[in-house]
Order: sequence, then C-alpha cells, then structure tokens
Amino acid sequence: MYIAANSKNYTSAEKLRLIAADYFFYDRRRATVFEMFGKGRLSLEEIDAYFESRNISAGQNEIERAVEFVFREPYSPGRFNDNQMPTLYTAKDEMTCREEKRFYLAAAGVKQLEYVIFSVLFTGNLIDLRRSIDLRTWTMPIDHGPCQLIGVQIAKEGYDGIVAPSARNAGGSCCAIFVRTTVVRGSVKETGCLTV
Repeated sequence: MYIAANSKNYTSAEKLRLIAADYFFYDRRRATVFEMFGKGRLSLEEIDAYFESRNISAGQNEIERAVEFVFREPYSPGRFNDNQMPTLYTAKDEMTCREEKRFYLAAAGVKQLEYVIFSVLFTGNLIDLRRSIDLRTWTMPIDHGPCQLIGVQIAKEGYDGIVAPSARNAGGSCCAIFVRTTVVRGSVKETGCLTV
C-alpha cells in the first residue's frame, strides 16, 4: 500500500516536541486554567481535582506529564490521527518544532507564545513516508482526512508511528508516534518566545 515507503527500526532515537510553557510547568498551567475558567466558577481545589483526574500533578516530571497528557482521552486529532487514537507529534530538530508550531499559531490568530522544547527517546518501528513523498508517489494534502486514514491503517498494522517530511520546514522531518510505551523522557532542550 505504501509505495516506496519502508519500515525503520529505531533505538533510543531523540525526538523533539514543542509545547506552550503554560502547559509544561504545573504552576503556570494551574494559573492559566484558573484565569480562563476559574474566576468565580471554579476554585483552585476544583482545578487541582480536575488535573488529578487526568493524572496531572505538581510532583510529576514535566516531560512525563506532557507525554502522558497526549495519551489520555479525549484525544486531539492531527495530521495522522483522528480523535479515536492518541498521537505524540515530534520533530527531528528545533527549527522544525518552531516552524510547525508557528503555522498553527498563525492559523489560530496567536501572535506570541512562550514555549519549551523537550526531547523523548523513541524505540520502535516507524513507517517512513519521506521517500514516497519525495518521489511524488504520495502527497500530503492540506486536508488531514486522507493522512488520518493512512495513520489509522498503519497503526492497525502494528507499527508504532510514521515519519514524514515537515509540511512547514523544508528538509525537516516529523514523527507521529502512536504507542506510549515506545517513548521515555529525555530532557529540556530549549525555552523561548515564538513570534508569528
């Protein structure tokens, strides 16, 4: 089915993820949620109880918390997954992380974001779509629907995820990782402020 695509095994391969600093650091996440939803409606204790129900706690390692959040329902659909399966989206390098996030911030009308880039170490088997896309035997449409169908099929076939070229950074690569047990935490690589 995946013309010129191949399966690749990885062992402790570093993959990078960029998220908002307000979601990475527990105290900032708590304050942000209180600011957005709390004032007069939810107490800090109710917010803490909600976080606890999602296995988010102040004592957790920030990277573990950020990864666990992706693999808990409700799942957020992305390029290679629908809302029925979790997917951790990562990139090969910091520039690709920033450019991918910048695109989605611009689409949402967000002008600035304080961020954290952290690493995870991936061990597993990915379907590599880069060659297929380079040879133009398959394209990445703007609409995510066709890509989601491929992602769901690849997951059903027992693969741990997909590696594909970045749609936002020429020469960059992204991985969509479907299986939580294939990643362990790495380290914080970069913090900064992204402007659109």
